Amino acid sequence: MVLVMLFIAVLFVPPLIVTFGKMHRKYLGLALIFFALTVVAGLWVIKQSRSSNAAIGIIFLPFYGAVAGTLGWAFGNLKGSAKWLMRLLGWVCLLVAVGGCKIM
Repeated sequence: MVLVMLFIAVLFVPPLIVTFGKMHRKYLGLALIFFALTVVAGLWVIKQSRSSNAAIGIIFLPFYGAVAGTLGWAFGNLKGSAKWLMRLLGWVCLLVAVGGCKIM
């Protein structure tokens, strides 16, 4: 699990720094919505669980929310691109973000 988190962090952090440097902050509201939905869904699932170890999942909720928020933000930025491949990548980001919320 830690290796997956490190891989995703290495994958997402450099593009985020470059993009924030270019002032692409237009869809941060959409990112916050995805973050909030993921955290709320995760808390609900943890509350519904009868396992004594389910509360450990609360530790990982901010990470999952950050990934879903980043993917939602990427969708917002890429959906209006002139290049069809970038628009397709934006929709893939949306599907992964929504799928990640559903898996929780």
